[in-house]
Amino acid sequence: LSLCSSFFTLLLEESCCVESGDAFCMVVLPVVIGVDVVSIDTSGYIFSLPVAVLEYGNSGLSVHEGYTRRVLGFTRDLDRVSEALFSLSTNGGDEYCGYVIDRAARRLNWSASNEDIRSIFIAGNEPFTQGPTYFKDAISFAKSRGIQVNTIFAGPYAQGVNQAWQQGAQYAG
Repeated sequence: LSLCSSFFTLLLEESCCVESGDAFCMVVLPVVIGVDVVSIDTSGYIFSLPVAVLEYGNSGLSVHEGYTRRVLGFTRDLDRVSEALFSLSTNGGDEYCGYVIDRAARRLNWSASNEDIRSIFIAGNEPFTQGPTYFKDAISFAKSRGIQVNTIFAGPYAQGVNQAWQQGAQYAG
């Protein structure tokens, strides 16, 4: 799992950040990455890593879809994941974190096996509380399906605390 976490940290940094000279890297695109790890062999570290990408918070997307869209369903082709991330652009807008977490949990084709690891990585820089879906309800639903939610706030620590990203992370466990 640490390899998986390191991969996604690298993936998010390389595809969603701009050089700013600051101590932290500013995410310029809100993104949700769903991970559905299957076939873990702890003795040989052999596993499959299907990844899905959802975009949210872009005012150019449909308001009826909560400014979200599935960019890529689960795939094991990490080149396609990279292409999907690099293809994203933004117009700014509201980031409906609860809505996109709920959408990812409900609409992606997750593995049904209780032996598999299922994770959502959500990155953004707007308040975690925006939108019509309460983030605690969305996280509770994801957890009920065995999906772990991981938050990545792209900004100063105090701002993330004030904008409820820490609260979301703590609620997710």
